[in-house]
Formats: sequence, structure tokens, C-alpha cells
Amino acid sequence: FFLQFCVLTFGSWTHDNKAIDYQPNNGTDAAIGVENCIENEEWNIIQTSVSRIERKYRCCPNNYTLLEFYINIQRKPLYYITNLITPTAIITFIAIIGFFTSATVNQIRAEKITLGITTVREF
Repeated sequence: FFLQFCVLTFGSWTHDNKAIDYQPNNGTDAAIGVENCIENEEWNIIQTSVSRIERKYRCCPNNYTLLEFYINIQRKPLYYITNLITPTAIITFIAIIGFFTSATVNQIRAEKITLGITTVREF
């Protein structure tokens, strides 16, 4: 849940490696350059790497080049807790308390139930 592993694959479907030969930017299978990335409020980049693959398909005489980018990201728990878990817990708590407060008139009881259901449903 808090760690995600993403693989992005880039390649041509129509041109083999005689026409397009993909290479990593620095010529090696090193990490993706993330120095110029703007920091995200929700995710941290843990690890990156690039892999160049030559694949042979039965339909075609030549190989096709693929670049696979591997990105390991981690969710920042504080962002998730403050923006999702805490508001949800508060709204649910208020709605449940509303269900159990006493009401003397049927009309008031129906309004409380409607308000509680609407509060839970709106979030």
C-alpha cells in the first residue's frame, strides 16, 4: 500500500531496431535522472533504473528495442492521514453520534437520520 513499484515500457510497434534503436540517455543502465523533478506532497521517489531490451518476435525478421524504466515510490503517510483518514473518521463519528441522540418527535428523528446519511454519503 505505501510502496509502489512501477514499470514503464517504451518501444516502437512499427519500426524494428534497424529504424529506431532506443538507448538510455547516459548509455548505461543507470538510474533515471530525477534531480530536476518537483517534489510531490504525496510520494517520495525511492529508487529508479533503466533497462534496454532487444526482443525478437516470431512475425518479424529483426529485433525490436524496448526501454524499461523502473520506479520505486513510497507514499508519505502524513499526507494520507491528514487529507483522507482524519476527515473521514470525524465525519463518520459525527454521523454515528447523530443517529444515537434522543429525539422526542418523529419528524425530528427522520431529519436526524436523513442528515446522518447525507453526511456520510457526501464525503
